[in-house]
Amino acid sequence: MVLLPNTDGEHGMSSANRIRESFNAGCFYSPEFAAEGDICLSMSLGVASSDGNEPVDHLIQRADMAMYRAKHAGGDCAVPLQGCADVKASDAEAIA
Repeated sequence: MVLLPNTDGEHGMSSANRIRESFNAGCFYSPEFAAEGDICLSMSLGVASSDGNEPVDHLIQRADMAMYRAKHAGGDCAVPLQGCADVKASDAEAIA
């Protein structure tokens, strides 16, 4: 988990993608270096932002749901989840 105080969703996504790209560049088994038969690793990241008016556990749960969306989208990406209206029943089932 990475916490970025005073960071909005757009900058959070930018940071998440930089983290993912750094992981891929430094990981011997990253998708950019995959050859047939090699093990491929990738990083799926969920990004959630808050105005500070929601409980921390809700923010963490939304970030977790966003990470599962990233995994279900094929991985090797960052996915934002902006607010409670963005949460779907399928998200809750995915983390259950």
